[in-house]
Amino acid sequence: MNTNIFGTNIKKLRAINGISRKELAAAINTTYRSVASWETGEKMPRLNKLKEIATYFNVTEAYLLNHAIRDQELFENIDGDPLERLTRLLYDKYMSVPDEYKPQVERELIRYAELLRIEATHKNEK
Repeated sequence: MNTNIFGTNIKKLRAINGISRKELAAAINTTYRSVASWETGEKMPRLNKLKEIATYFNVTEAYLLNHAIRDQELFENIDGDPLERLTRLLYDKYMSVPDEYKPQVERELIRYAELLRIEATHKNEK
């Protein structure tokens, strides 16, 4: 179970909005390192910074701290192209993979996408 709800929520909100750590840091006038330390659970932001983060993402402080955002929620609650949101989320998850595993992850993603295409084609033929 993830005990760093806040950090995971920040990562998910950044990913779905296509915002890098650097961009978030600049937007709320803090450092890249601060954002990274919040996301990894090393530190928590001060209350005034928490409010800025919540305002930036248009959510409440309680939502950031207490509500583990499910990936599906992101797709249901945020406007825009579903493919673009999925791409952002997938990219963020991919970037968190250690470099030595990225080629394997790429092969698996391509394999899985092909399986989904075959399954969809098969369903459409029925």
